[in-house]
Amino acid sequence: MLGVYVQADADFTAQLVYTAPDGSTLTKTLQVAIDRNATAEYPFPDSEIATFAERPTPAVTSGKITKVAKVNGTWLIWFNGEEAYCCTHGANGQPAGCPPYTYVNTSTVSADQCVPGDHYGNQIHIWGGLNQLSLGDADDLPAVFSADEGEEISLLDFCASIYDDVQMYIIENFPESTAAEIYLASADELANGVETYASARGYYTYIYNPGRAGWQTVALIGPEIGEEEPEPEPVVQEYYASWEAPAQTASGSFDFSYGIRTDKIQLKTQEKVDGATIEIEPITKSGSIDGGSWSVSPASKQTVTTSGHTADDNYQKNGGDEAASWSLHYAVTKTSGTRNGRVGPYTSQEAADEAANSARDAALAELQAEAQNAVNAAVSSAKTQLGSLQFRYEEISVPYGFEKYWGSNGSYQTLTVPANSDNEYLMRNAEWSLQVNIRKTDSETGNPIAADACYEIYQWDSVSNKFLAADGYNTYSVQRQGDGSYTVINALSDFVFSAIKAIGAILLGFGIVQIGLALKSHDAGQRAQGFMTFFGGVVIYFAKDILDMIL
Repeated sequence: MLGVYVQADADFTAQLVYTAPDGSTLTKTLQVAIDRNATAEYPFPDSEIATFAERPTPAVTSGKITKVAKVNGTWLIWFNGEEAYCCTHGANGQPAGCPPYTYVNTSTVSADQCVPGDHYGNQIHIWGGLNQLSLGDADDLPAVFSADEGEEISLLDFCASIYDDVQMYIIENFPESTAAEIYLASADELANGVETYASARGYYTYIYNPGRAGWQTVALIGPEIGEEEPEPEPVVQEYYASWEAPAQTASGSFDFSYGIRTDKIQLKTQEKVDGATIEIEPITKSGSIDGGSWSVSPASKQTVTTSGHTADDNYQKNGGDEAASWSLHYAVTKTSGTRNGRVGPYTSQEAADEAANSARDAALAELQAEAQNAVNAAVSSAKTQLGSLQFRYEEISVPYGFEKYWGSNGSYQTLTVPANSDNEYLMRNAEWSLQVNIRKTDSETGNPIAADACYEIYQWDSVSNKFLAADGYNTYSVQRQGDGSYTVINALSDFVFSAIKAIGAILLGFGIVQIGLALKSHDAGQRAQGFMTFFGGVVIYFAKDILDMIL
């Protein structure tokens, strides 16, 4: 770019703004002062641009389109009540919704292009005219026509290309009527040119630009060109094209599964429990997240009954099992916004249309990406929120010999189940129990018998359907107490807890000794250590009782 040619009769300020493709801008401001006593050398001697004498400016530098009319298939406009001309192909130009216009510069038209008073002919000869005004009625506008293009055609064929069906009916059926003669004469002048008579050099034109994109550039014919003005070049037509990209949609979905396997056991013996009926149900069965919706299937509760005992020596170790599962489906659809724009100027309508198509295709790709990105974000958010679901896990029917248990991992639970998992979830039952104490006495005296008696406990075996003596599966035995009575015990568990209780008693004694020594020596550290040992021994000594209260 060599520079900018400006006509001015007073000092002025100019601001140049460059906008990069990424949207960033660069602004430069020029302060220009005119020195009328100096002669400036033309700054671009090699550009072959001639300097013009000072051109006239209009008395009114702003306005609006005030009227439109269709003449011989061509739209004509009036600006501030004066005959005016459309300069922009395909742009809007009508009084309704017209933005304010501002005068921008003075141009010229040659004498063979402009005839004073010939509004229709000037629009045709200077700016084309047969397809440059958009009024939202595109189907009513014929194609652009130039009398110099194509092969020579007859006057009647030419009339058919510019007149509508009613006008052609008058011409063909009433050729001697006044209306037909006017139509034929106008067509002949349009096809063969109009003889100029008013000015040998042409006329100035005042150019007004709209305050909003998509509207016509408007020209008004000004005074005749003076002798000092160089011969004007013919006006070069500018072509524009509008484009519009509709909203685009994108969709996405995913599926999760949630599996629950039961593990039903006895509270004390840890043996498996069959025959327990359990209801399992998702607490929340459907919902919406970021514009998408989800639901689980089946939507109702599932009822299972534990089973799995094996008729062998592992009977008590197997069973208590059952399973249930749910599937979850999430789906979302997102719609982008819309875009539109206008491209130009170009030297042909084909070039403008091609550029508009490219701009529309680029916008469609961006809108599709916008919708897809929104879908991806929604899916990611939903996967995070649905990474686990809560389920009601409740025993509704207790097998014979057991009771519901309300402690930890008891008969009513709320489970948090991770997506795409199939884990076991423990549920305990409180088995029926009784304490058997035997007091061996002399039948005559009623006194306890000093000599030890021997007892054997038989346990019912569900596999063999008979009582089994103490061995292997049957761990019960009879133990004599300090008062001489006998108590039935579970040999394994009682042995473990008896050992733990003994350890607790030892720690209790050791703690008491530490406390006594610390009090004697006034050693605060040893006293604190003694109390800690003492209380630790208490907890260990009563470990079985504490566990019984908790469980």
